[in-house]
Amino acid sequence: MKKRLGKAPKNVLFANSITSLLVQFMAVASSFVVPRCILGAFGSVVNGTIESITGFLGFLTLMEAGVGSVARAALYQPVAENDTVSTSVIVNETKQFFQRVALLYLGFVAILAIVFPMWVDNGEGFWFNASLVLIVAVVHLVQYYFGAGYIQVLYADQKLYLLNSIQALAYFFNIVVVALCAWLGVSVHVMKLASSAVFLIRPLFVNIYVRRHYHISPKIKQKQRVLTQKWNNLLQMVAYFVHSKTDVVVLTVFCTMKTVSVYSVYALITTGLTSIINSLCSGFTARLGNLYGKGDQEGLRKTFSVYDHFILNIIMIFFTTASITILDFVRIYTQDIADADYQAPVFAMLLIVAEALYCLRLPYNNMAHVAGHFKQTQIAALLEAIVNIVISIAMVQFWGLVGVAIGTICAMLLRTLFFVFYLSKNILYLPVWLFWKKLLACCITVAISHGLWRILPVHIQVTGYSSWVLEAMLALFCVLVGVLISNGLFFRDMAKKWMCFLKKD
Repeated sequence: MKKRLGKAPKNVLFANSITSLLVQFMAVASSFVVPRCILGAFGSVVNGTIESITGFLGFLTLMEAGVGSVARAALYQPVAENDTVSTSVIVNETKQFFQRVALLYLGFVAILAIVFPMWVDNGEGFWFNASLVLIVAVVHLVQYYFGAGYIQVLYADQKLYLLNSIQALAYFFNIVVVALCAWLGVSVHVMKLASSAVFLIRPLFVNIYVRRHYHISPKIKQKQRVLTQKWNNLLQMVAYFVHSKTDVVVLTVFCTMKTVSVYSVYALITTGLTSIINSLCSGFTARLGNLYGKGDQEGLRKTFSVYDHFILNIIMIFFTTASITILDFVRIYTQDIADADYQAPVFAMLLIVAEALYCLRLPYNNMAHVAGHFKQTQIAALLEAIVNIVISIAMVQFWGLVGVAIGTICAMLLRTLFFVFYLSKNILYLPVWLFWKKLLACCITVAISHGLWRILPVHIQVTGYSSWVLEAMLALFCVLVGVLISNGLFFRDMAKKWMCFLKKD
């Protein structure tokens, strides 16, 4: 390999962590600003249509994440050892896989561009919907196809800070471009083209950077496949895809675009909270991998207990606060939108429960991946997908948004319990009753927090974002009291474990 140009920061872990948080912040900001601009400029029907198309076309992102994680794991050693041949083999196999996926993707897009306008009755006409499908699809394809393989080299070389910086910049320009397009009054097609084109920054940068800094030959290949576990991990990613996209797809088929738009607004909040929790998990995962590799079972159990307790408290704080404040936020967010009813309290609470269950299993899911148990846990991924789809379809016809939320809760609970039992018997050997204690602690926290909120002598009249922030701070105070009480009741011994964990750092 050629000598890398430019020095990496002295503290790479710190740079990667800070830029990861920056990306999450910009992604959340973009996810709130962009749909609001679309809602204001084009209404709920168009917003729901875009969310629906994005849901159908999201599997390309799934492929990139599934195969990318396997390629990344294979690249760590050859990149560290400057092994040009092995690195080229892995990158070329990854690119070859995406070439095949691209052909399937184009075929799917052609079918969707014809079928989707027939499914959707949004009053916009065939060519409006078909062309919107093509615009979203082409940009998705270019974004992931041209960066395939090369991106994983930077991951393996611990240069995540470069990718994060470029992606954060892309999110910022996306906000600017969408706001400008809404102000100028251009068509939604022009807005989506301009918005999506911004995200081509990352693959273009990666291609130029890797070609200049690494000597990867496109001619070096080998007959024996290197990425042998890609299909096992893809099944895990299928479960995540179903978790995040089934509701939108089911609502598209059985409900209206306005219903999809209502769902997407509430999902902005829950997925934003989940993305933050996911970013907080990254530091612990590396520590767990190190301990598992050393065979330090006792240290692994202690570290996992601290990790799990930390995530549990973050979940209780985030999602309980959201359960108190979400309806007021949505009311302010959609106050000028009169073409759909965005107040859905029952659905909001069920969606929060579903996403909280998903986050509760993150430590268990990450531990299984650290141990390399992709194949052993893939059956749970398939069952989760089936349960989510079947129950959501069965119930959406009677209860609409509430029906798909119930389907998601059932699927989340099933796979969460699978991971708890699996790790208890195969990796961590921790008693299962500890998980039930955590669920009880969550229920106690919710009950205390909502009880305190109801008896507060002062309640703020929410009329805008500034008054909502004050309300959220009051709600957070109630939740923190609830979390402290539940920790005192159930987790008194964790303070000592936290002190031991911090001293080791």
